[in-house]
Amino acid sequence: MTRVEERRGFEILLEAPPSAKSLWAAMVTTGDPVLRGELRDCVQVCLACTREGALSDARAFIDQLAARRAASG
Repeated sequence: MTRVEERRGFEILLEAPPSAKSLWAAMVTTGDPVLRGELRDCVQVCLACTREGALSDARAFIDQLAARRAASG
C-alpha cells in the first residue's frame, strides 16, 4: 500500500493489482475524527481497471464530500 496524496484532509492510498487481470484499488482514509464520520466503514475503496482511473475516482469522491459539506455548512 502506497500513500499517493493528501486531499482536503483525506489521504489516498493506492494498492497495485496482484495480476494484470485484477483491478487497481485506491483507498480514501483520514485521521480526522470529524471527516472520518463521512466515510463508510472509515474507508472508501475505489476500484478501476487503471491506476489513473482509481485515483480519479478517489479524488472525485473526496470532492463530492467536500461539496456536500460546504453546502450543508
